Amino acid sequence: MPALGAVQPPGLEPGVAPSGGGGGGRGGRCQRALPVGQGRARGAATPPGSSPEFPALALLAYSLGDSPSGRLYKALVETKKASSVGFSTMQFKEPGMAVFSATLRKEDKLEDAKQILTKVVEDAAKNPPTAEEIERGRSAYLKQIDLSLRNSERVGLQLSEWIAMGDWRLFFLYRDQPKKTTPKHGAAVAAKYRKSSKRT
Repeated sequence: MPALGAVQPPGLEPGVAPSGGGGGGRGGRCQRALPVGQGRARGAATPPGSSPEFPALALLAYSLGDSPSGRLYKALVETKKASSVGFSTMQFKEPGMAVFSATLRKEDKLEDAKQILTKVVEDAAKNPPTAEEIERGRSAYLKQIDLSLRNSERVGLQLSEWIAMGDWRLFFLYRDQPKKTTPKHGAAVAAKYRKSSKRT
């Protein structure tokens, strides 16, 4: 992906979308990255944040980028091709993108990581998330929502972001939609958004 290519790993910044060890978030939150060596990132187009497809895309991103359960972790970290992986689902009023990343040690090979990362992300179009992967992402997401609602400062901040997307009530709609997301929804968005023509 010429637009991003090799990137220097950013610092850790908390996210509010589903995030396991790999991080993740809406509104441009950074993916988890360790301050060592070098990095590789791959972007994929996403619809506007208010789209009914977005919850399924967020759970799909979790199935790919979470640590240690995600597919990228298993393909890159467990095989010693990278030191960590991460993901970010950028949720805006306009169409955005999901970013999947890998942080490499100095001795790791960038080209190998690039090929594996791209293959895993785009393979989701043919091998969509399983029921177990969807449920894992849903549980993580709903847990974060519950924690957010217990913190008035975080609720206020998040509502302001949803207002920027068009309507503060989207927060509650988006809270409820993942509960209804099924593997069928995951397969549909994977086939639509995780193919090579959707690279950004």
